[in-house]
Amino acid sequence: VFIYPENESLQVRITRPEKGRVYFMDRELMPVGEDRTVIVGAITIEANTNGNRIEFYVDDEIRYEDGSSPYQWTWNEFAVGNHEITVKAYDAEEEARDSIDVWIFNI
Repeated sequence: VFIYPENESLQVRITRPEKGRVYFMDRELMPVGEDRTVIVGAITIEANTNGNRIEFYVDDEIRYEDGSSPYQWTWNEFAVGNHEITVKAYDAEEEARDSIDVWIFNI
């Protein structure tokens, strides 16, 4: 869990999946290298923020909105190949975002 100081501007970070890991059926298996994230099956995406809500996107299409911590969403739909997961956090005045590129096989 990341703790953001209250006087800092809005921040958000994807905490799961992590870069350089392989996930199988929502379980982390092993590291594979710093730039590659491989997912087989569904994956629970988790994020931390000092804002008050998060939106989850896949390839710039909104998939889920979460208004309370822990911020998470299970991506379990047909997906094969390279995709970008993005989270956007909001508070009353700002928007922040974080993204990760993944290779997924979920049929």
